Amino acid sequence: MDRIKYGKYFYYVISVLLLITGLFGIKRLMTKADLPFSYSFQDNEIVSTEYYDIIKPGDVILNLDGINISSLFQLETILDEKFIEQETDLEIISSANSKYVLQVHLTRYYRNLNFILISLIVGLAFWITSVFLIIKKYGKKSVTALFWVLILFSVATMTSPGRYFPGTDMIAFLVRASHVTSYFLGAVTFLHFTFTFRQERTKYTNYFITALYVLSILFCIVLVIVQIYSITDNTSAWVFVMEKLWIMTEAFLLILIIAGAINLYLNYRNINDRPERKKIEWIFWGLAAGACPFLLLWLLPQVLGLQEVVREEILLAFLILVPVFFAMAVVKYHVFEIDVFIKRSILYSSLTFISIFIYFITISIITFFANDLMKEYSNLVSVFLIILIAFIFNPLQNKIRHFIDKVFYREKYNFEKAVSNFSAGIKDKNTVSELSRYVLNEIEKIIPVKKLALIAANETGDRLRILSQNNFNDLREYISAVRVNKLSFDRNKVIAVAEKVEPGTDADIKMTEVLNKWEINVVIPFKLESKNNIGAVIFGDKLSGLRYTKHDIDILKVLISNVTLALNKLRMQEKLVFEEMEISRLEELNNMMAYYVSSVSHDLKTPLTSIKMFTEILKEQNSFVNGNSKEYLEIIEGESDRLSRLINNVLNFAKIENGIKEYTFSKTDLKSCIEEALKIMEYQFAIENFKIEKSLQENVIVTADKDSVKEVLLNLFSNSVKYSSDKKIIRVSLKTENEYAVVEIQDEGIGISQSDIKNIFKPFTRSKSSNALHTGGAGIGLSIVKNIMDAHKGRIETESVLGEGSIFKLYFKLDSTACSQSPN
Repeated sequence: MDRIKYGKYFYYVISVLLLITGLFGIKRLMTKADLPFSYSFQDNEIVSTEYYDIIKPGDVILNLDGINISSLFQLETILDEKFIEQETDLEIISSANSKYVLQVHLTRYYRNLNFILISLIVGLAFWITSVFLIIKKYGKKSVTALFWVLILFSVATMTSPGRYFPGTDMIAFLVRASHVTSYFLGAVTFLHFTFTFRQERTKYTNYFITALYVLSILFCIVLVIVQIYSITDNTSAWVFVMEKLWIMTEAFLLILIIAGAINLYLNYRNINDRPERKKIEWIFWGLAAGACPFLLLWLLPQVLGLQEVVREEILLAFLILVPVFFAMAVVKYHVFEIDVFIKRSILYSSLTFISIFIYFITISIITFFANDLMKEYSNLVSVFLIILIAFIFNPLQNKIRHFIDKVFYREKYNFEKAVSNFSAGIKDKNTVSELSRYVLNEIEKIIPVKKLALIAANETGDRLRILSQNNFNDLREYISAVRVNKLSFDRNKVIAVAEKVEPGTDADIKMTEVLNKWEINVVIPFKLESKNNIGAVIFGDKLSGLRYTKHDIDILKVLISNVTLALNKLRMQEKLVFEEMEISRLEELNNMMAYYVSSVSHDLKTPLTSIKMFTEILKEQNSFVNGNSKEYLEIIEGESDRLSRLINNVLNFAKIENGIKEYTFSKTDLKSCIEEALKIMEYQFAIENFKIEKSLQENVIVTADKDSVKEVLLNLFSNSVKYSSDKKIIRVSLKTENEYAVVEIQDEGIGISQSDIKNIFKPFTRSKSSNALHTGGAGIGLSIVKNIMDAHKGRIETESVLGEGSIFKLYFKLDSTACSQSPN
């Protein structure tokens, strides 16, 4: 405790001593002397820019009291030794190249005292803020570093070079040494300050900071020595050395501030802790609003030797924002949100500007139409206008301010009316989706938020799902993975991040880490009709950036209780509708199965009839010597094969539907598969008089289930026969394309319409064309083909024109060894 106490005293003493030094600097600025006319540095010469006595614009100052002048810095250093109203001899060369000497009386350097006043105010702002930090937050490394940043820049601001007396002027030495060293060390301490936000500091970082301070102190010692020599003998070369060192100091300041900003940005990207990020945001705004105008519009032109863009005192005034924002970064970041501070400032500033603009427009209009009256009764009219403007614009300004608060901050808003409208709107919603969308839209009207989501348990009650969301896309995958029975929290209590709700709010803050990860501020849970059936409304940041108040939470609970009732009602309705749809689906399935049994029976009956008929013919013959016997036996064999294929299709379809279809994969020659399938179909091709054209590439090896591949081919060949037209031809080709083996089967049958192509691979689906409807079949063949191709990680493509035929392409992944040997 004593260590902290004495530590504070140390900083208080340092602060007081530096403040006294700064006030000495301000006093010396009051007596700083200058030439009585304006001048500038052009083409390495000091040139007059206005008329004074016999001096004209463009005349060049050669020397002052016999001392040759070659730079503005040298001239200012020499003039700082003189006092106001002192007589000084100037040797000047006119634009006509004639030399003359003119005696002038020196005048005040800062003629209107604006610069001195602003320097004092800005310096005191830095000083007061630094002391305030020690009083409130002493002990933290970031606070200590920031103290030195602020106190040093306070001194730098108040100790601009002023008057000094010839000889040993200790106060001048102190003030000028303080100015150059604080200017440089302030930038160094700022860079050090930016490292206090780094979560992990390595030994190399510490080495760097130590080396930086050592080198900076050595440079400052050189600066002080040269500065003292330059004012002790202002006619020596030390003045020009000091000028160079001062330019270097300004350049270092610019570089170190930029380096600090970059370091802050890198820290900001690597920090996940929200409060730490808020601190850095405050500092960035301080740099942007306060330091950037001064650095870019004054310091950078000075370093580059350019003319000033804006007067120094104007840019210096912006620096008053730096201590305010920096102090917020380490003290009040958790109370005042940076986004709120900036947005509200912009909104109210805009409002004030608009009000003033309207005021002057009104005055102008009244003046234009009542000019004569204004001349005669000017005082009376002025009073009347002031009263009128106050009467009209004050209420108008309040209304606009109220509108801003209502839209962005929800202050003084009629929540009771909002709840009434919300409850009435819910009753009109007929689906969960429609209700969810409405709920989110209405909540955002009442309390505008950046992110919002409505979640609830799924139909089975074991997992959560997002019913509707705004800007919470990233949350969908996480929410769907959450098991309801694993959730361990009080389902009657609001869940929140502590710093996002008003202190004293009754909320569970144990899940802060998880909530911060997903940028969630508040979760308000609710129960649905069953024990495990829960839901919640999830809120992100408020659009205003403010915390959620107790009043916000209370109003949201009322709204969400209405949502719970409406969701329960809709879920009961959906359950009844679902049961009706299930009954309808079962009836449809029953009809489909009846059709399926009928179709299969018809397909089985055809080959059985042929087998029975030719068997009876053979029985009636006395012997098998008859020449037709062999043909009859071939027909019986072909129809038996056909019957076997139909039964296999039915069995395979049943296995696929039940998920028990098994495959045995091995290296398979597709050409041999195709030829075996064509051999099996020979009988059916023969009785239908089909012509087969083949173009089969050799050595096309794939990893496949050979029997299943043949089953695919047989189904496609059977379809080509079944849906044939007058042109009875089938073209079969085998080739390789890139990494795939492609089997192409083309017919010139009745074709398939484009509207039917997307459905033909579904079970029990057939083409709706009139020709296809008169053809037998259960509609399971292409479904089997699609399933087998999927199992082989291949694909099937279809091209067809109604009335012209169809092309089916089967794509199999080539075996790696075969792929390298096969042509493309």
